[in-house]
Amino acid sequence: MTPKKIALRIATLFFLFWMVVLYAGADHPTPPGFLGIILADFICAGIVFLRIPAYLQWALERKKSRWWCAMLDGLTAGLVIALVFMLIGNGEPTVQPTILDRVIWALVLSSVGLVNSTGIFLACEWLAGRLKKPV
Repeated sequence: MTPKKIALRIATLFFLFWMVVLYAGADHPTPPGFLGIILADFICAGIVFLRIPAYLQWALERKKSRWWCAMLDGLTAGLVIALVFMLIGNGEPTVQPTILDRVIWALVLSSVGLVNSTGIFLACEWLAGRLKKPV
């Protein structure tokens, strides 16, 4: 399997997994702002698609500090997503988050990003081992 096919499969699974999680946590019927959440999930899946080839390369080359680099990717991505949504707003004009609320939001999304990138890199490590073996 080529790195692009692997990246497409992982990114698709990422998108679908998060759509299920996000939809499960949404109000029903979903508010109009949920389209923005779908778009954010799609953009994140696109970034995952773009990062997979690098992760596979790091795993194949056994790059030193590859785990830390992947984890830093996730922390950074989570923080960027948190900041974007803080700038856009939460969609509820009557809710005014405090500084502590914003810090917690950034920490939670950074943690989720870390878990995501670690899981994705773990999959790449496993797949890189399989790519080396003759078929």
